[in-house]
Amino acid sequence: MLQGKERYIVVVDDLWDARTWDTIWSVFPENGMGCIVILTTRKEDLASKSSYHYGHFSYRMKPLIDHESRILFSRSMFGSENHCTSRFREVSDEILSKCSGIPLAIILVARLLANRPSPLREEWEGIRDSIGIQESGTNPTWERMRQILYLSYKDLPHHLRTCFLYLGIYPEDSEIQRSELIRQWVAEGFVHHSPGQNLEDVAQSYFSELINRGLIQPANTNYGEVVSCRVHDVILDFILSSCTEANFVSVAYNLGEIRGQNEYKIRRLLLDPRIGDEGDTAIAGTTATTLSHVRSLQLFGEPLPVLLLSKYLRVLTLENQRVDLTTVGQLFQLRYLNVSAGAIELPTEIQGLQHLAIFQIFCTSEIRLPSETARLPRLRHLILPLYTRLLDGIGRMKSLCTLEGFDVSDVQNINDLGVLINLRDLQLYNSQVLTEIEIDALVTSLGKLCNLRSLCIICSVGQWTHDVNDRLGSLSCPPFHQIQKLELIRWLLPRAPRWINGGLQSLIRLKLSVKETSTAEVRVLGALPSLNDLDLWVQSCPQDEAPIAFGPGGFPALEHLKIYCGGDFFSRLRFEAGVMPNLQKLTLSYMDSEWSGTAPVGVEHLLNLREMQLFPFSDSGSVDNDRIRRAFTGVVEAHGRSLDGAALRVCSHPVPRTVAQEPLIGAKQSLVQHSFSIFSSGVRHSRRSFSWQ
Repeated sequence: MLQGKERYIVVVDDLWDARTWDTIWSVFPENGMGCIVILTTRKEDLASKSSYHYGHFSYRMKPLIDHESRILFSRSMFGSENHCTSRFREVSDEILSKCSGIPLAIILVARLLANRPSPLREEWEGIRDSIGIQESGTNPTWERMRQILYLSYKDLPHHLRTCFLYLGIYPEDSEIQRSELIRQWVAEGFVHHSPGQNLEDVAQSYFSELINRGLIQPANTNYGEVVSCRVHDVILDFILSSCTEANFVSVAYNLGEIRGQNEYKIRRLLLDPRIGDEGDTAIAGTTATTLSHVRSLQLFGEPLPVLLLSKYLRVLTLENQRVDLTTVGQLFQLRYLNVSAGAIELPTEIQGLQHLAIFQIFCTSEIRLPSETARLPRLRHLILPLYTRLLDGIGRMKSLCTLEGFDVSDVQNINDLGVLINLRDLQLYNSQVLTEIEIDALVTSLGKLCNLRSLCIICSVGQWTHDVNDRLGSLSCPPFHQIQKLELIRWLLPRAPRWINGGLQSLIRLKLSVKETSTAEVRVLGALPSLNDLDLWVQSCPQDEAPIAFGPGGFPALEHLKIYCGGDFFSRLRFEAGVMPNLQKLTLSYMDSEWSGTAPVGVEHLLNLREMQLFPFSDSGSVDNDRIRRAFTGVVEAHGRSLDGAALRVCSHPVPRTVAQEPLIGAKQSLVQHSFSIFSSGVRHSRRSFSWQ
């Protein structure tokens, strides 16, 4: 791959042994063109050997100095830099000296101490003495790190230790989705029932506890909530070592490794031929006993005859280009099934999966569920590819909490949705415009789902009369009292729903499409106390010329605001002092031909604004850059304080398809691609930079 390249730069991260380096190094062509290979490793002898041919050039990462260590320790434990009292200063310095300036070690020790109900010097001294000196050995720093990890692990309650070790079944560097992880914990039976809470809420508290202790790291956050995590490679090494000792999780990269283990002791298996050495990866020849006692299996990149699996299997994750599930109905203990594939062959009979609780499929080809799926009594989460036909008899599935991916296309099945009162997460789509009868049926069913936490509807309701289009907005009994995420996409309402101010105290995210809006309706939205993210589509300006004002005190928790508008909406848009005190990102999208060239007024009142994006659209394929520059240069100049260090951007990449198809934009209008710098107008401010990208 590198042959014929004039110059290249390659990073080889976290190398552990010299033999692997010899193999890797041999494939790099030396062409005298100044190519760069960067290697990272924790082993000093490997660093020395790998740099032998390059003048022994190696860089040793420096640990934190004492002052930096104290700051990190205090922040991790107390949330501030100078909270450690003099009574603990001496013992904390002694603990930090044993952490050797390693950030991960400092964070783990700080979180370990912070978990104590009340600070006692004796406990701090006990942890100090437990770490030890450990100056002998080939890598004393690593030995201390293992001691700290062991202390953190032993401090976990027993149920959290089990959940922590289960992370070893994920491949290295995986981004682990919280929802999938906690459902696997539940399926494995790791989660203890707590009165007044369902098992997944309890499992979510386990996840949060591992985050708070620093044992897993947040990877992605939505609306202030961690939705995915990663495991530090040092911690993963500790997990895998502990799993081996406890025979908890086995990891293999080919069948030879499995056959080399005691096949009757494998309980949980990660089999990932994608990243292993070349070897026997043909699973078809595996004897039936090889996996006969496996309870949890994650398999990537290879087909697997399900008949060869364990009758005790509870958790099954498969990822391949094509997956054959025709015999999955014989896995009578199966509780969790997650399949990602280009094509999936489903069984004709599935009624044997009486314990199945989670059924999740990601597939690029069309699928049709077995009719018996509606008769699975314990199924709680059914997540399928978009536009999958809604099941006949879905009203029988009273235990469902999650229903995602289905096409709303049958009135009887739409009516049956209304009896699924345990639903918490609902995602529906339609491939055709809803009829008036279908709209009535769907609105009636939605009004009965009082336990919804998340509702996403991507449905086009067409150009019916005002009364028909407003059926959802005019529900007499305010629905969705517990809703946290509400997304009504392509459902063009005449105005904001009347019930939106009827007690939606928990609403965090809102996507709404309206024909037009007013200051009064904006004030209603601004009264939502928890609203963090708002996408507002406005098809056109009201016929009167009154301004659309975001008034003082409104939107107290809002951090992200996106406004997509038709007509000359922006010339009437006002932000008044005291509005949106926490807004960080503002996105404005508009039709350039309908915009008068007047920027919104009062953007300088958004005191915490960090980023502003513009999405101009045009039928002609071009926009007047000078007009945009003139309008928004004034906005930048007015932001002497709140846009400090921020970026003002005109986006030059294509708009997402789901946005381009919104009613206010139209199917054939395209984003104008352009890029220029606002500095050409001479606008410069100290400690600030603005660019158009």
